Amino acid sequence: MKASNQTEDSPKVSRIIKVAVVEDHTLLRESLTQALNEEDEVQVVFDAGNGREFFEKLNKKKIDIALVDLDMPEMDGKEILENLSRNNSDIRVIIFSMHSNIHIVAELIQMGAKSYLKKIWLTPFSMSITEVITQRVLFQMPVLSRPKKIKKRNKP
Repeated sequence: MKASNQTEDSPKVSRIIKVAVVEDHTLLRESLTQALNEEDEVQVVFDAGNGREFFEKLNKKKIDIALVDLDMPEMDGKEILENLSRNNSDIRVIIFSMHSNIHIVAELIQMGAKSYLKKIWLTPFSMSITEVITQRVLFQMPVLSRPKKIKKRNKP
């Protein structure tokens, strides 16, 4: 049912997706925050340098998505995921890391991560946020695919 002031030709008003960026490297954290804030549908509500800082800020502000680095001091991405899962949080977690080990990715997804992105591919972050908020799970195929074996050519 439409609101009385909305017509068939009215553009859809989309909800702003509230995000937290959790990354221990300041330059990357600030760059991600700035890039995400340039997206129309995304608002970075806060950023944090580790898991402890994330939970301190989370007590004061509500978010939809946490974009979380896997490897951090004082509380890493896995611990954040475990804590949110244990508390039945509805916050969707996107893990990003330099790791491309299929077993690490599978474990994180089983733990409740909604997406896994490699740090070297920064462009999919806003797309991943949109996919996760619409209940789709996003994977980067280069991370999840196994390398093909190269056959040796016989010399003539």
